[in-house]
Amino acid sequence: MTISANVAHLLVQVVDATSDAVLIIDGGQNIIYANHGVTIVFGHDAASLIGQPLDLLLPARYQSRHAALVRGFGEAPEQARRMGERRDIVGVRQNGEEFPAEAGITRITEGGETYYSVILRDISDRRRRDEELRLKSNQLAVMSERTRLARDLHDAVTQSLFSASIMAELLPQTWERDLEAGRRQLEDIRRLNRSALAEMRSLLIELRPSALTESRLSDLIRQLANASSSRLGIQIDVQADEQTRLPGDVQVAFYRIAQESLHNVAKHSRATEASIQINTRQSGAMMLIHDNGTGFNLNAVAGTNFGLRIMRERAAEIGAALDIDSAVGTGTDILLTWEWQEK
Repeated sequence: MTISANVAHLLVQVVDATSDAVLIIDGGQNIIYANHGVTIVFGHDAASLIGQPLDLLLPARYQSRHAALVRGFGEAPEQARRMGERRDIVGVRQNGEEFPAEAGITRITEGGETYYSVILRDISDRRRRDEELRLKSNQLAVMSERTRLARDLHDAVTQSLFSASIMAELLPQTWERDLEAGRRQLEDIRRLNRSALAEMRSLLIELRPSALTESRLSDLIRQLANASSSRLGIQIDVQADEQTRLPGDVQVAFYRIAQESLHNVAKHSRATEASIQINTRQSGAMMLIHDNGTGFNLNAVAGTNFGLRIMRERAAEIGAALDIDSAVGTGTDILLTWEWQEK
């Protein structure tokens, strides 16, 4: 089946009207057709490119590799292929400016000769928008983290210090009236001050993110447990067998998951005790967090509990497995396991 000259002429008009660059090159990778979109994208007059090598539109460092890719495509069984699936496509404008692009190539055989049609789109604006969205997302994350830190500073540290201050002012009167009550009040003041100190140390780690990768994981978890223990008034036992340092992103994920787990213990469990076990080896790492609280029905909260979803996402980001075992009245176990994989 062939198309009429009129239809062929209309197709050429359509191709010329698009803002994407459309090129046809011969087997020697010389340009034999260029639409008006080539002028828009590359800045060259389309007519001036006829007979020129395709290399003219590519940065010098990519020319040999691109030529080899086109030759390889000519020997492949498929007729069309998207270019740049593994590496970015980069074009160069007439003024020397480089830009990111996406492209597709199609092989055409006519009269025993092989030709290639290339459709290329400048994605500079899209990349710019993506980068702006990424920056805004990061800014929102920073603002959210600052809000959380401010809330923790107010809820935990400020209130503890305020309570300790009021109790210290009343202590002389209590001591004169009831010696035993005074001793108890003094112990409460000590407990509140220890709680505020533990919370401050934990918050200082949050304000210096590099500390999450520079410190030992066991030290970070103990500091986190001390802060939570002081806040909740329950015992949190930490046992660690740390034989190797974890990659930075893995250690941060372990810390954040422990942090979220203890937050859930404080918010929901009504536990009287909890424990954290950490084990790191050359082959991987394990962390088990247990509490003897009220537990919950996993099926009832699946997909709705934001904290659990965050923990699963953090585990997935480092390729770790997160297992949660809980039932109403039996407490909760959270097991995080990660295996070292050579990259």
